[in-house]
Amino acid sequence: DVYKRQDQGDKVQKKKEHEKIRAESQEFKMIKENIAAFLEEKGAVDKVSMEVGPRGLVISLKDTGFFDSGKAIVRPDSMVLLDNIAAAIGQYSNSVRIEGHTDVQQIKTALFPSNWELSTARATNIVHYLVKTHDLPPERLSAIGYGEYRPIADNRTDEGRQKNRRVDVVLLSAAGEQGEPTRESPSQ
Repeated sequence: DVYKRQDQGDKVQKKKEHEKIRAESQEFKMIKENIAAFLEEKGAVDKVSMEVGPRGLVISLKDTGFFDSGKAIVRPDSMVLLDNIAAAIGQYSNSVRIEGHTDVQQIKTALFPSNWELSTARATNIVHYLVKTHDLPPERLSAIGYGEYRPIADNRTDEGRQKNRRVDVVLLSAAGEQGEPTRESPSQ
């Protein structure tokens, strides 16, 4: 009986997810504008940058706005921004990939022996937050840590290193999802 109720609940959740639309180019631009307006209102434009590209909508959370140096826990004062981003992306059925990035400054602590662990922990913590706080379906989310190996700026300057320390929330386009594993359930 318990299993029947759980199975019915799962079916209802899947139906709700199925009813959501897939965002593509036009919707990505609209989502970007909505988030930009919110950031402007909150005076937080400097904490996030956004770009619509072939992968989908890339929302870059700047390290200094969301994490303390060498830490993987999202700063409490940045939760409202993350909540707004979650509300914006939660309306769509697209997969979401959370990508952690660092600069080339090496970290070596018991918790984070390298930048890979730090970048992965930051991405994973955001995934957990989106699932637990915003009920985003875990099957739509993935976390990946790139460490210092996917820079967007020159790591030889302070400004470049600062740009490279980020977590990207990527609302994936159909093309961007091509590299993701499928969400199909295994045979019963």
